Amino acid sequence: MAGLPFIASRKAGPVLAERVRSVMQAALRNDAGLRTRLHLDGIVPTSLRHYQPIVQMARAARLHGYGELA
Repeated sequence: MAGLPFIASRKAGPVLAERVRSVMQAALRNDAGLRTRLHLDGIVPTSLRHYQPIVQMARAARLHGYGELA
């Protein structure tokens, strides 16, 4: 099952984003209890295509009469 993306601020830049990713990977690799508590099994890079299901769900919700979240 796919999870939600962890999104870094553009202000962070690629070097800081990679450092955060590396630290998160190390923490998950070294602490099974942490993985369980956070319901995470890994960290993977994403692209805009990974967000497409969210766009599709939002579109379907609007078609079914659900409003925008404020």
